[in-house]
Amino acid sequence: MSPPPMQQLNLFDAPTQPEVGAHRPLLMKAISLWQPWASLCVHGLKAYETRGWNTFYRGPLLIHATKTLNSAAREVLTIKDFQLAMNQMGYNANTLPLGAIVGKVDLVRTLPVEEWRTEKRRDKVNHTKWVREMLFGDYAEDEGRFAWELANPVWLPQPIPASGAQLIWKFDMTEYRHLIETAQ
Repeated sequence: MSPPPMQQLNLFDAPTQPEVGAHRPLLMKAISLWQPWASLCVHGLKAYETRGWNTFYRGPLLIHATKTLNSAAREVLTIKDFQLAMNQMGYNANTLPLGAIVGKVDLVRTLPVEEWRTEKRRDKVNHTKWVREMLFGDYAEDEGRFAWELANPVWLPQPIPASGAQLIWKFDMTEYRHLIETAQ
């Protein structure tokens, strides 16, 4: 049995039947990531996010930075490549935005990590780029991990405070739509 066809979703996914006289909320798909990986994604320094689960969703995806900087994150921030990326983004471990929507990306495809590794091994031209990408993600050869390809990153200079959630969740952008639409 083949999986259902993938479909492009609109930027804003509103309920089909709002209450009479009520304003329709503008809901947008989001995912919570630990820092510094959330910022790396929205600044275009990380083109793939690795997950232990797959999704059929394709389209705009808000990136939410979790409320805390965990011990693994503090440890990777001592690695030279992470420090260089932090400097490039204008952050350090104490200035990373936390507990906020930090930008958006487009989720364009997902593929098993094994397939991603095979695809990138063949790309001799961009070898250095893929070595850095592997450093910024969890590309363990465990079965069941997926590389989510991200495109068109948009960073929000003014993060939007928000509580996150696990998996893909919806965020009400009603008050903040202009921030996403005007961010570059």
